[in-house]
Amino acid sequence: MNKPVKQFNLETQAWEEGQPTLPKEIDALRLLQMVYRGEIQASPQQMRAAIECLAFESPKLSAVGVGYINNDTFSARLERAILRSERARLIEGHAIRDE
Repeated sequence: MNKPVKQFNLETQAWEEGQPTLPKEIDALRLLQMVYRGEIQASPQQMRAAIECLAFESPKLSAVGVGYINNDTFSARLERAILRSERARLIEGHAIRDE
């Protein structure tokens, strides 16, 4: 159950009770940065959702840079994979019938 939060409305220059809202264009990383800087106070549900979404919205650089370590391009890796699959042989066999 969300309890109302007092917020200061800049237009009316008064404190108002209401549910905290976030802009639609904000991503998880920006939300967490705003929370630890003290700019906003997020609900526990918003915090949990932001923490869980962080890995999907902002991947780690180690996961992105795998191909750059070996100076491989996508086409070079694809060619090697095709050659490996062509070398695979089909084992011919016959079904044994048990009578």
